[in-house]
Amino acid sequence: MPAYPCAQCRNQVDLRDLTCRGCGSKTPFKCSKCEVNMGTFDIFAVDTITFQRPLFCGKCGKETERIACKHCGADVTRRDAVEEDDLIFHPDCFKTRQLQAKVSKGLMVALIPLGAWMGWSLLGFHVNYYMGFIGLPLGGFAGWFFASLLAPKK
Repeated sequence: MPAYPCAQCRNQVDLRDLTCRGCGSKTPFKCSKCEVNMGTFDIFAVDTITFQRPLFCGKCGKETERIACKHCGADVTRRDAVEEDDLIFHPDCFKTRQLQAKVSKGLMVALIPLGAWMGWSLLGFHVNYYMGFIGLPLGGFAGWFFASLLAPKK
């Protein structure tokens, strides 16, 4: 684990140490963003630090954390992201996702009656009148199925 300078005496302190060996301080580290003194347990994601990089407290670490967007896969910082149902999106990707959801709902509303009409007409006119009752739910199901394929995935 890397060593960082103590906030009080500037001695090198390893992240595994609970106190500074030079001055005995229990909060030898400083947040790189807000400059608050912190101990080893206050450091954001201390177990993932394998090389020297800026240290953040829990609040600043969550703000600067980079997470993959669920729509496009590119990284986005949590403070710039839009979160919905524990999913993280870029603001533009979130708008695109909302638009896709609206379009797919509209398609579903349009395709179910269209599929039902096709099932009714294909089975109803060629076989006999009562077979049309089978075509109505079959066509409705086909319309629902194809509209759900176009809906955005979570």
